[in-house]
Amino acid sequence: MLGILGSLVTWALFGRNVWNTTTASVGSAAASNVCRCDISGHKVSFVTVEPGVQVEVVDWGGTGQTLVSVTGLGDNAHVFDEFAYQFNDRFHVIGITRRGFGRSSQPSHGYDVDTRARDDFAVLDKLNIREAVFVGHSVAGTELNKLGAVYPDRVRKLVHLDSLDIGSDGWTTLPQPPPPPEDTAVDLESVQRFAAASARPDGYRKPLAAICNMIRTDPTGRVIGAITPPEISSIQSLVCRQAFAHDTNKLGNCVASKSESFAHDGGQAEQGI
Repeated sequence: MLGILGSLVTWALFGRNVWNTTTASVGSAAASNVCRCDISGHKVSFVTVEPGVQVEVVDWGGTGQTLVSVTGLGDNAHVFDEFAYQFNDRFHVIGITRRGFGRSSQPSHGYDVDTRARDDFAVLDKLNIREAVFVGHSVAGTELNKLGAVYPDRVRKLVHLDSLDIGSDGWTTLPQPPPPPEDTAVDLESVQRFAAASARPDGYRKPLAAICNMIRTDPTGRVIGAITPPEISSIQSLVCRQAFAHDTNKLGNCVASKSESFAHDGGQAEQGI
């Protein structure tokens, strides 16, 4: 899905390039927790955005103006592994895994859109990047809107990929797909099987590294739960649901896909499946 979208948004990315070189050291214990499915050619670092909070930054290389990829709800930056290389001949492409997800820190606070926007620019500050193009998917639309409104002098362009502003209601009048089916024991036998099961209702297959970085497995490779604990997933869900507090029929729209649902629910494997 993201590969197809890449060809549709290339036009939005052309423009003046500012040549940057960014470096960041991996100064976190989380860096040693490497996904075995992560075979994409990139560098991973962890950037401190506030005391005790580090977020994962994936760097796919390239030269030119910086392009920052911002994920949908429940995802991690590795979801762009097969997307970023369409642009790193003209841009320096990085992705940010927001707090609470993937290998980023999991504090009990900071999941509102204002803090998420500050996190994004804290990353850029640490990497000595003055301005960037921001590309956001799904609920990153709200984040992109905030970045443009609060930091207009640092946003070169905003590119929305099937994005969503959870602060507005217009899109919720559209028909919504049915919820994904429950995971079976077979679906949870391996990362590969879980990825295949997620692809069926989602309509596209995420990179294995993206799936691997949102779940936990036992020594046999069986999926046993989500990396993001339920209490943080509940916070994220609460932030999303605040936009729909007046209409309970729309609350289900806060979870967009099977794999994201798994991340939010804490994993059905945790519930005995």
